[in-house]
Amino acid sequence: MRKIFIAALAAVAMVSCAKDEAIEINNGEAIGFAATTGRTTRAATIDSYNEFNMFRVWGFHKADATAAETALMTNILVEKNQDGKGEWRYGDSYFWPTVGTCDFYGIYPTTDDVATSPITVDMANKTVSYDIYTGNMMDWNPTDWVYAVNVDEARQTTKVPMNFRHAMSQIVFQVKNTNSRLKVTIPEGTIDLMCASQKGVYTLPSEDTAIEANYADRVMGSWVVADLSEGHGCYVWANIKGTVLDGVSECMVADFMAEDGAMITVPQTVAAYDYREDGDNEKQLAYFRMKVLIEQEDTEIWPGYSASALEEVVKGQPYWVAIPISATWEEGKKYTYTLIFGNGAGIVPPGTPVPPGEEIEPGDPILAPIRFTVTIDDIVDAGNKDIYM
Repeated sequence: MRKIFIAALAAVAMVSCAKDEAIEINNGEAIGFAATTGRTTRAATIDSYNEFNMFRVWGFHKADATAAETALMTNILVEKNQDGKGEWRYGDSYFWPTVGTCDFYGIYPTTDDVATSPITVDMANKTVSYDIYTGNMMDWNPTDWVYAVNVDEARQTTKVPMNFRHAMSQIVFQVKNTNSRLKVTIPEGTIDLMCASQKGVYTLPSEDTAIEANYADRVMGSWVVADLSEGHGCYVWANIKGTVLDGVSECMVADFMAEDGAMITVPQTVAAYDYREDGDNEKQLAYFRMKVLIEQEDTEIWPGYSASALEEVVKGQPYWVAIPISATWEEGKKYTYTLIFGNGAGIVPPGTPVPPGEEIEPGDPILAPIRFTVTIDDIVDAGNKDIYM
């Protein structure tokens, strides 16, 4: 719906002939922006307005409803002034056309802002491509990127509101031990998400991304997620501090996750690794992976290899476990998973080396509870015996 704003008429001031004449001329209204960003549902990596201090803007002009759009602003850096007033500024001013309306699109970050950003903007098609698997693995950079759309704005004196939305999903973890006999050691490091696509194309919405408290009312774009068969990688991570759960205990998000630890993933639906039918995971289904050491009193349960021929397996040191995951992750939402150790501790991840001769292989459960089958022999009649007194 077209928005109409009435610009204040420029004052033309003429003083008396006894004084110098002065005429104020209106040369047009400069285009200004007022940007906001919300948290993802519960939290965000770009966590607040205070942390959000720049974006790129594109503007397009349409003379009327049937006219083709023309570029007005292209990839212009807008920055928040650090004078405490929070003014959003860019370089030399752009001015409102006298007729028609303008559409504005904001994106952050792009490769112009962060060299390893996985974002590629195609504003001709109003799309953003996302692919973290470019170049050296050390340059992989899962990114919580945001976008804003404001369309059909007419010439005005007020600033153009730009409310930014999070295009990605976030995942964080906490852990719990419900078994008084188990000691679970999780080292500082990462929890990895395996076999979930991290490549896709996002089409920006054609309506305003106005502030909406209710998630269901928010205007959002749409993802087309690349299939894993296209040959790109499928691995992202969350940074964790690690913990030791000795007996019944828990470690919540704030204590378990590193400060920059949230896992950033392309929104999508994933099916869980089918370890019972496909131990080698040839179907490339999803699971979390982490390193864990599990002990029971004086006995090492996992990895527990007494004479391992594998260099990566060291007795008394944590080793990989897998947790199959089936989920639908939506954009702009943060998901908290509680990993509960007690009756289970995950499974041996696909492709994980296991020493020859061990009675465990990829796809097998880590913990095999000790159970008993109880039988009692029948009493055998030994016959009668005489005892003389």
